[in-house]
Formats: sequence, C-alpha cells, structure tokens
Amino acid sequence: METSTFKLLTLNIAHARGPILHQGLVKQKTILKWLDKIATLLIDLDPDIVALQEIDEDSRWNGHLDLLEYLREKTGIAFSAYGMHNRHDGKFRLNYGNAFLSKHPIIQDEVVAFDKKKIGSKGFLYCRCDTPLGLLDFINVHLDFKSKKGRLIQCHKIKKFVLNKEIEYDIYNPMTPFVMGDFNAQMKSQPDAARFLLEEVSAHSHYRSYPVKAATYPSYLPRKAIDYIFVPEAYHVSHSEVIRRKVSDHNAVLVEIQPTSKEQN
Repeated sequence: METSTFKLLTLNIAHARGPILHQGLVKQKTILKWLDKIATLLIDLDPDIVALQEIDEDSRWNGHLDLLEYLREKTGIAFSAYGMHNRHDGKFRLNYGNAFLSKHPIIQDEVVAFDKKKIGSKGFLYCRCDTPLGLLDFINVHLDFKSKKGRLIQCHKIKKFVLNKEIEYDIYNPMTPFVMGDFNAQMKSQPDAARFLLEEVSAHSHYRSYPVKAATYPSYLPRKAIDYIFVPEAYHVSHSEVIRRKVSDHNAVLVEIQPTSKEQN
C-alpha cells in the first residue's frame, strides 16, 4: 500500500466574505476576490480532502454564484459534493451549507439537516472516498453557534449516524469516519459540543482531536479553537497546523496522516 502523507483540511469560508461582518454587505467582485484567496490557499497546501462550511450553491446575496464549482475549477480538484442544509427558494434565494472537495473519487455522499428551518439551519455532510489508503469515510459538521443545548442535541444525531454507518459497512470491521468542521465550541469547554462529541465517538473507537492548542477563530486575532479534525486511532498524525492566512473569519486546520503499521498490513 502507498504510505505517503495524506492531507485533510477544514475551513469555514464564511460565504467567501472574508473577515467582513456579513455577506449581504459585500459586492460580488469582493466575493470573487476572497474566493481566489481561498483557491490559492488550497493550491499551496494541496490537501487530499477539503471540508468547507458556509458555502453557497445558489444565494441572492452573492449574485447566485456557485462557490464550490468556482473553487473546483480554480484549484483543479477533481471531485466535489454539496451538503445543502439551508434551502430557501423564491424571490430571496438562500441555498448554502457544507461541501467536500476531494482529489479522490467520492463514491457515496449524504446530507443531514439538524432541523427543518428554511433559514439558519445547520447540518452535516457525509461522504465515502476511494483513496490510496483505501475506502475512507468523512463527516463535515457545522454546529449551532447560539445554543450549547442545541449543539449537544446535534452531536447525538451525529453519533447515531456514525454508529449506523459503521454497522451498515461491516459490523466485524467497522468503518471509522474522520470528523471535521466548525463545532462552534471549544475543546476545553465541558460538556460543550467539541469535547462531548470527541468523548462519545471515542467510547466506540478512540479518536484524537486537532489542533491541540492553537486557536482558529477569529482569524484576525485568534482567541479560541472551534474548528477541529478528529482522527481515528488507526492513523498516525505526522503534522498538524492552524493555517495563519486570512481567507475567512476562520483559520483553516490542516492535518497530515499516515496509516499505522497495523493498518498498512
């Protein structure tokens, strides 16, 4: 098996508004400028899998740009999947959510919205990729920013989904997903969402979370870590880093992994 480093990256792109307060205050040419900065970041870092949050498929506030397709064309990353958990059609269209970009074929994907609200809903996107490390599962999450109780309820839904997917794949050889995204909660805050979900999934299959200490938000003066990548124990992390390049109001998290010797066999 090929054992070269495999890179994961998560970034809340904030609708490609940069550090500006709200995307509704930004002209389309400014959105395109920040999209180009994000694309340059992805080209420079060359990740295998990219999890993006707050990405628009078709929204009035940016002139109905398809942000994922724009990034895919700019970066040359071959495969993509949208997870629209916020859909509001009509005169003021707002269709956005999570997305994956992948250098490797996406053979299955599924989106789960946490509620049925037309505006402001959060959710997660699941995908299975055929990679040089074999079939890998990924979950891209964006949790509620207002309510700790709401985030914990959302975590229970993620945990249930993960367990169902593992059983569906092979109860004797479970598929353990990487979990990544914007948790809107700090790991040190107990029992808030980040630590709660890490402990819940680790009770079934041990995980480690990254970044360990560095802050991710806000990008212009990082004060807290709310963006994470959870890595299953079957993979060795050779490098992790919070990327200090201002392309959003969040900083990106990069993790480089290799399978353990057991996994390689």
